[in-house]
Amino acid sequence: MDPDTAPGRAREAAERLRRAGHVVRVLDITSEVEVPTFMVTVWRGLDRAEGYGTHPDPGTAVEMALLEAAQSIACSVAGGREDLTIRARSLGRHERPRPIAHEDAWFWLDPDVITAPLPRGHTGDDVLDDLRWTLRRVADAGVAHVPVLDLSRPETAPGHVVRVIVPGLESNNPFATGERARLTLLRDLLPRWS
Repeated sequence: MDPDTAPGRAREAAERLRRAGHVVRVLDITSEVEVPTFMVTVWRGLDRAEGYGTHPDPGTAVEMALLEAAQSIACSVAGGREDLTIRARSLGRHERPRPIAHEDAWFWLDPDVITAPLPRGHTGDDVLDDLRWTLRRVADAGVAHVPVLDLSRPETAPGHVVRVIVPGLESNNPFATGERARLTLLRDLLPRWS
């Protein structure tokens, strides 16, 4: 997707990252649930930061993904401190560096990439309107129940804290792929018949 077609703050965030010497790429990863979802990669050389965002409004989703990628860059910079060296942290429990081959990076860094404008989405009047719209998309995708656990405490009032787990939807853990993702992968792997 072309981040320059995003509204206001998302476009400004992408431009700031580019002015700092980064290559910014936005990939639309929206599933059949049809809630706009984007992955952003921000590159400098072969150093990569990723961010993800989902929201009924595509511009807000892209902004969320850009901010998460920028936060990853900040964490990497903080991780470069002397007290957080690889030697000091190499206890086998921490994430190892992920080297990027030039061939693998080309997918993201191709200067001739063809981008599309951001798709249309839903801009609600308030958060409740956005939630109702999202729940309709989830129901249309065949998910019958969306359990919500209210974890709010009196000291957070009037704010609320909730945990939502939607049985039947997938996580981004490739080792915990559910039926929906397996069927999608199977469709992608089968030869196309015309």
